[in-house]
Amino acid sequence: MLPIGSNVFLLGGLPWINNIMGKQVYETNGTPYIYKEYKPEVASTFEAGYKALIANKLLIDVYGYTSRYKDFIGRNMVVNQAGNIYAISVNSQNKVRTYGYGAGLNYQVTKTVSAAANFYSDKITDVPVGFIASYNTPQYRLNAAISSTGIGTQKKWGFAVQYRWQDKISFENDFANGLLTAFSTFDAQVNYKLLTKNAELRLGGNNITNHYYQNGFGSPATGALYYLALRFNLL
Repeated sequence: MLPIGSNVFLLGGLPWINNIMGKQVYETNGTPYIYKEYKPEVASTFEAGYKALIANKLLIDVYGYTSRYKDFIGRNMVVNQAGNIYAISVNSQNKVRTYGYGAGLNYQVTKTVSAAANFYSDKITDVPVGFIASYNTPQYRLNAAISSTGIGTQKKWGFAVQYRWQDKISFENDFANGLLTAFSTFDAQVNYKLLTKNAELRLGGNNITNHYYQNGFGSPATGALYYLALRFNLL
């Protein structure tokens, strides 16, 4: 048993939890809680995809999937007569479904310049009311990038720029629940090959606009990371 707040505790799903909670326990809708056997979840999944290289320049990769879960594991909130609240591990009485798809493109613009973009989607359905699934995956995500391994007459300069975006999430975990807003970031880097072929100077940053965002509700916000690096290739 793990306390996570005032009169709020995390419990597992095995029969001994009844000895801790007591005999008179109720779900959040006021109905008496009845313990049901705790089982491992079972998933049935179907996935299909397609990948092709066109004109030795454009790589296309697409896929889609669907999964159906029996005895999907999550949590329910219950309360006993003393006013203690317990988040207990339970199996969903519904057959929960997840599905999604994605597509990616990689294009070789020149011998040293390439561009890429990808888009993903994931969703969960048929979750019972009041059931905490903790399916903390944004419904939509997008990435786009362009990079070069060498520009200029001597091909010593290079660069990489990436844009990332993800949709909002109704975030659920054992300690806090809430909405994470959608956010986007830019990553950028320039690099220069030094006189020796085995050394490279890099200047760049992740989230260079310093837009603070969260990947988990209640977790610290993430800002920019800037760096200056000297890279050596020992081989």
